[in-house]
Amino acid sequence: RVGAWRIPTQLLESAAGLVIGLTTLAVVLGRVVPLDGAVFAIAFATYALVRQVLLPLRAERRKSPRTVPLTAVAAGLALIIVVGLILAQGA
Repeated sequence: RVGAWRIPTQLLESAAGLVIGLTTLAVVLGRVVPLDGAVFAIAFATYALVRQVLLPLRAERRKSPRTVPLTAVAAGLALIIVVGLILAQGA
């Protein structure tokens, strides 16, 4: 027998998607964000960041080690830009 310690990344990703979706639903129904499309951009960037954090924990490894950091940086920048636009419009 070969035993291996595994992290249930698919389950964690599903739970994160559920939390992001419910939070997004609450924000949309509450009409909190004044900028059109901002809720989608924030939810998508947040999901991308969560996915990039979970990818290194998977049992199968990526072929290119550069894609995870590049995607995480791009998603983080998108998140910062959208939040900055929301704050600038709300001020």
